[in-house]
Amino acid sequence: LERRWAQDDRRTVRDVLAEERTRLLALPPNPFPIEERREVVVGRTPYVRFDGNDYSVPHTCVRRTLTVHACPRVVRVLDGAGEVARHGRSYDRHAQIEDASHVAALVEAKRHARAHRGMDRLAHAAPASSALLERLAERGENLGNASGRLLVLLRTYGAEALERAIAEALHRDVPHIAAVRQVLERNHAAKGRPPALALTLPDDPRLRDLEVRPHALGSYDALARAPAEERRGQTQDEEGGDDEHDAALGR
Repeated sequence: LERRWAQDDRRTVRDVLAEERTRLLALPPNPFPIEERREVVVGRTPYVRFDGNDYSVPHTCVRRTLTVHACPRVVRVLDGAGEVARHGRSYDRHAQIEDASHVAALVEAKRHARAHRGMDRLAHAAPASSALLERLAERGENLGNASGRLLVLLRTYGAEALERAIAEALHRDVPHIAAVRQVLERNHAAKGRPPALALTLPDDPRLRDLEVRPHALGSYDALARAPAEERRGQTQDEEGGDDEHDAALGR
């Protein structure tokens, strides 16, 4: 900077630079955007695919088109002008980068969805359950837990028995799950049946919502009779063969 300026050796480069700075324009207040921008479609799972990796987004964003803005360190996901997710950028391949709040919200939403499905199934199988759940809600009880216990009783005793037991509990003004279970056990024992055992199934709606249609068991009796009749026929043939053998020997 102390060397002489080529156009005027009476001045130094420092002097000319100081004079020129007064004429320079100020930089814009916002930095120039250098982010990579890409539109992405969220499928059935709450993740967006970018640069070979999956980044989580809120579950409310499924089946929507979002915009990814990525700089060397950060990946931002926008819904319109609003930011819905922010992650540190990963340079791995096939990695899954998650925000703990996204996962927690998804788990809670699924729990509520299961509870609503359970209540709908109860209302269809045992309409009196709606009134029972209303009484439980008035006392501030957990409806998800209550509906789960009623579903266990539904699978164990059947819809008709559960409906009668709930109606009796409400009629006696004892709106409790324990009271419903006691009525079911009493009625079950009165018919001379062994204690009903709850069947524990995996938490899979394909199994829990599976309906098995009963059919006549006469066909199984016919299958059991057929081998017995065949064995009797074989025995008679063997006995007849012995008689013919004796006759041939003149016995």
